[in-house]
Amino acid sequence: MCLGANDEEAREVVKQGRVYWLSLKLGREIQNWTSDDTRAFVSALNWRARWFFDAGRRFEARLSRLWQYYEETGVQAEELSQREIAEIAGDQPGWFEKMIVLPHFFNSLVGASIIIVALANIK
Repeated sequence: MCLGANDEEAREVVKQGRVYWLSLKLGREIQNWTSDDTRAFVSALNWRARWFFDAGRRFEARLSRLWQYYEETGVQAEELSQREIAEIAGDQPGWFEKMIVLPHFFNSLVGASIIIVALANIK
Protein backbone atom coordinates (compact mmCIF):
# COMPACT_ATOMS: atom_id res chain seq x y z
CA MET A 1 0.00 0.00 0.00
CA CYS A 2 1.31 3.43 -0.90
CA LEU A 3 1.49 6.06 1.82
CA GLY A 4 -0.17 9.37 0.98
CA ALA A 5 -1.82 7.65 -1.96
CA ASN A 6 -4.89 9.87 -2.32
CA ASP A 7 -5.40 13.63 -2.50
CA GLU A 8 -6.62 13.96 1.10
CA GLU A 9 -3.60 12.13 2.52
CA ALA A 10 -1.24 14.09 0.28
CA ARG A 11 -2.70 17.37 1.59
CA GLU A 12 -2.27 16.18 5.19
CA VAL A 13 1.34 15.21 4.51
CA VAL A 14 1.97 18.73 3.19
CA LYS A 15 0.14 20.38 6.14
CA GLN A 16 1.46 18.23 8.98
CA GLY A 17 4.80 17.15 7.57
CA ARG A 18 6.83 14.05 8.13
CA VAL A 19 5.06 13.08 11.37
CA TYR A 20 1.83 12.47 9.43
CA TRP A 21 3.58 10.36 6.79
CA LEU A 22 5.32 8.36 9.52
CA SER A 23 1.99 7.89 11.33
CA LEU A 24 0.56 6.43 8.14
CA LYS A 25 3.54 4.09 7.84
CA LEU A 26 3.19 3.03 11.47
CA GLY A 27 -0.50 2.28 10.99
CA ARG A 28 -0.18 0.48 7.66
CA GLU A 29 3.35 -0.92 7.34
CA ILE A 30 4.75 -1.55 10.81
CA GLN A 31 6.74 -4.46 9.37
CA ASN A 32 8.77 -1.89 7.38
CA TRP A 33 9.36 0.43 10.36
CA THR A 34 13.05 1.22 10.99
CA SER A 35 15.07 2.77 13.79
CA ASP A 36 15.55 5.78 11.47
CA ASP A 37 11.75 6.10 11.34
CA THR A 38 11.64 6.05 15.14
CA ARG A 39 14.26 8.81 15.39
CA ALA A 40 12.47 10.88 12.74
CA PHE A 41 9.09 10.43 14.41
CA VAL A 42 10.35 11.40 17.85
CA SER A 43 12.25 14.40 16.49
CA ALA A 44 9.05 15.58 14.78
CA LEU A 45 7.14 15.63 18.08
CA ASN A 46 6.89 19.01 19.72
CA TRP A 47 9.56 20.09 22.16
CA ARG A 48 7.22 20.10 25.16
CA ALA A 49 6.44 16.40 24.63
CA ARG A 50 10.12 15.53 24.27
CA TRP A 51 11.45 17.69 27.13
CA PHE A 52 8.77 17.31 29.79
CA PHE A 53 7.12 13.96 29.10
CA ASP A 54 9.93 11.72 27.79
CA ALA A 55 8.09 11.20 24.50
CA GLY A 56 10.97 9.31 22.89
CA ARG A 57 11.14 6.53 25.44
CA ARG A 58 7.36 6.35 25.71
CA PHE A 59 6.94 6.15 21.93
CA GLU A 60 9.49 3.34 21.70
CA ALA A 61 7.62 1.40 24.39
CA ARG A 62 4.27 1.86 22.60
CA LEU A 63 5.89 0.93 19.29
CA SER A 64 7.29 -2.26 20.82
CA ARG A 65 3.84 -3.29 22.08
CA LEU A 66 2.23 -2.55 18.68
CA TRP A 67 4.99 -4.49 16.91
CA GLN A 68 4.51 -7.47 19.21
CA TYR A 69 0.76 -7.40 18.57
CA TYR A 70 1.40 -7.30 14.81
CA GLU A 71 3.83 -10.21 15.06
CA GLU A 72 1.28 -12.28 17.01
CA THR A 73 -1.81 -11.44 14.95
CA GLY A 74 -0.72 -9.98 11.61
CA VAL A 75 -3.12 -7.08 12.23
CA GLN A 76 -1.91 -3.57 11.40
CA ALA A 77 -2.73 -0.69 13.74
CA GLU A 78 -4.86 0.94 11.04
CA GLU A 79 -7.24 -2.02 11.24
CA LEU A 80 -7.87 -1.44 14.95
CA SER A 81 -10.17 1.01 16.72
CA GLN A 82 -8.69 3.83 18.80
CA ARG A 83 -9.81 2.00 21.94
CA GLU A 84 -8.04 -1.20 20.85
CA ILE A 85 -4.85 0.71 20.04
CA ALA A 86 -4.97 2.40 23.44
CA GLU A 87 -5.36 -0.99 25.16
CA ILE A 88 -2.49 -2.55 23.20
CA ALA A 89 -0.09 0.40 23.22
CA GLY A 90 -0.88 1.55 26.76
CA ASP A 91 0.68 4.60 28.41
CA GLN A 92 -1.79 7.15 27.05
CA PRO A 93 -1.34 10.84 27.92
CA GLY A 94 -3.44 12.28 30.72
CA TRP A 95 -5.31 15.59 30.69
CA PHE A 96 -2.36 17.61 32.06
CA GLU A 97 0.02 16.28 29.44
CA LYS A 98 -2.50 17.05 26.69
CA MET A 99 -2.84 20.63 28.02
CA ILE A 100 0.92 21.15 27.77
CA VAL A 101 1.68 19.20 24.58
CA LEU A 102 -1.24 19.87 22.23
CA PRO A 103 -0.78 23.26 20.53
CA HIS A 104 -4.38 24.47 20.71
CA PHE A 105 -4.60 23.78 24.45
CA PHE A 106 -1.14 25.19 25.16
CA ASN A 107 -1.82 28.34 23.13
CA SER A 108 -5.10 28.84 25.00
CA LEU A 109 -3.32 28.37 28.31
CA VAL A 110 -0.64 30.92 27.40
CA GLY A 111 -3.27 33.36 26.10
CA ALA A 112 -5.35 33.06 29.27
CA SER A 113 -2.22 33.60 31.39
CA ILE A 114 -1.35 36.77 29.46
CA ILE A 115 -4.89 38.11 29.91
CA ILE A 116 -4.85 37.36 33.64
CA VAL A 117 -1.48 39.08 34.10
CA ALA A 118 -2.65 42.08 32.07
CA LEU A 119 -5.87 42.37 34.08
CA ALA A 120 -3.99 42.02 37.35
CA ASN A 121 -1.76 44.96 36.39
CA ILE A 122 -4.63 47.34 35.58
CA LYS A 123 -4.75 50.12 38.17
